[in-house]
Amino acid sequence: MRRLKKTLRSFRAAGRGIVICLCTEPHFRFHLAATVLVLLIAPLYELQPAEYGVLLLTFAMVMSAEVVNTALERVVDLEEPCYSQKVAVVKDLAAGAVLVCAVFAAIIGALFFLRPSGLKALFGLFAAAPWLLLPAGLLAVVLLLFISPGPLAIYRKLKQLLKRKD
Repeated sequence: MRRLKKTLRSFRAAGRGIVICLCTEPHFRFHLAATVLVLLIAPLYELQPAEYGVLLLTFAMVMSAEVVNTALERVVDLEEPCYSQKVAVVKDLAAGAVLVCAVFAAIIGALFFLRPSGLKALFGLFAAAPWLLLPAGLLAVVLLLFISPGPLAIYRKLKQLLKRKD
């Protein structure tokens, strides 16, 4: 029983770390939004199970690199709160690791989603049902708001606006 509680605490701490990254890191939100978009259009491409596996591993790789980058930046900032060339190098290296993951993820995405048959299906969908452009546009706006100011900033702004009305 004690071991189970310890395991549950570990999962809760890991979840807290992901939520912190989600609320504070625009790049993490960008990667998450890209993941959502890819998963929404993937069925049009009739991917094989192995290809879905590659996509999921790619998402995990990029987002994990972003979380590790964030953690490393926070640790370095604790040790050296003022600007330092040494700190800048460490942060640049960590950011470089994320960039490497993201570039390879983009290459994998291009290999999967720039297929002529898949592009034809995607454009065919919008040609057959142009009204789908409206929800697609709304989704784009929602994702941009999610990425740029972030959920925490939106929540605070809404809370502030609701207080003014009282």
